[in-house]
Amino acid sequence: MSAAPPARRAQRYSLRRLFAVARKEVIHLRRDRRMLYILFGVPVVQLLLLGLAANLDVTHVALVIVDGDRSPSSRAIAARLDAGDTFDLIGVTGSPKVAELAIDRGAAEVAVVVPAGTDRALHRGERAAIPVWVDGTDTNRALGAQRYADQILAAVARERLAVQPARLPFGVPDPRARVLYNPTFQSEWFMVPAVLAMILTVIVTVLSAMAIV
Repeated sequence: MSAAPPARRAQRYSLRRLFAVARKEVIHLRRDRRMLYILFGVPVVQLLLLGLAANLDVTHVALVIVDGDRSPSSRAIAARLDAGDTFDLIGVTGSPKVAELAIDRGAAEVAVVVPAGTDRALHRGERAAIPVWVDGTDTNRALGAQRYADQILAAVARERLAVQPARLPFGVPDPRARVLYNPTFQSEWFMVPAVLAMILTVIVTVLSAMAIV
């Protein structure tokens, strides 16, 4: 059996047939208003709900600080934590039980405990343990807040150390990451493109199935 002539193969994939099918689909969409809602209305609603309403940003976390040291280091920690939009400092107390009660009641999500002797330990070049209590009801939010608090505490500790890294015998590496895309980590810039691609994939599949039916 011989193959089809080149002219017939070219006619099989002609643009004229492609435009004819496209014109037929446009006419079908104009006559069936329900398809218009599925094609344009549903993707817009899904994009708004999944892309904008599903917010994963860790901001305005209620914070309470247990200041048992009453030192410049503890005040620096409180000021640094309250400087950005991540934490909202709702109070400073000297009793760990007050902070624990605030977390149990839902008034606070994170508690940073600065024990007595922290400033003295940092100036001696010793390791100072600063507990961070996190409400784990929302796991993603809790882990994000904990990581941010750990970074701030490490930065304050480096600034307060009596022995600076540059004066150490071989130096201490200080890695600093620079985020080029979405440096503020806004979830919309991550969610919307992914949700848009997912919606387009689902809508094309649904329209194909409905056209066959």
